[in-house]
Amino acid sequence: MTATAGVIIRNHEGFVMRACSYPIGRTGDLTTAESKACLQAVIFAEEMGFRDMAVEGDTLTVIKKLKSDLVDRSVIGNIISEIQRKKLKFITLSLEYTLRKTNEAQHAFTSRGYNLDNPSCWVEEVPMEIEPIIANDQRRL
Repeated sequence: MTATAGVIIRNHEGFVMRACSYPIGRTGDLTTAESKACLQAVIFAEEMGFRDMAVEGDTLTVIKKLKSDLVDRSVIGNIISEIQRKKLKFITLSLEYTLRKTNEAQHAFTSRGYNLDNPSCWVEEVPMEIEPIIANDQRRL
């Protein structure tokens, strides 16, 4: 399975601050893909200089592992450990589970698979075809 991570960073009002799609290569399963996407979101936020962040994901297994203090010895354990190490660089980094239907913008963004060979990033905008989904999400806030 070849996967792409879609990262959308919004401010407290729901407006897009940064968006990026990253090729994350071959993954064995959805849980691995979701954990790699989460790591990419944390790296992206760190590189952009954000220090307060909430990460939302729709794979409950990944969120539970990230919230746990236990050492994860699963196939995604090294990814979970790296995210937890990076968490220390933030003032706050909350990890929240969200239903897939409320995570629609991120999935639409990811499914477009922009430029799978290289990351594609946008500042204070998203690709035009994603804008209506983002606007719909903002109305829910």
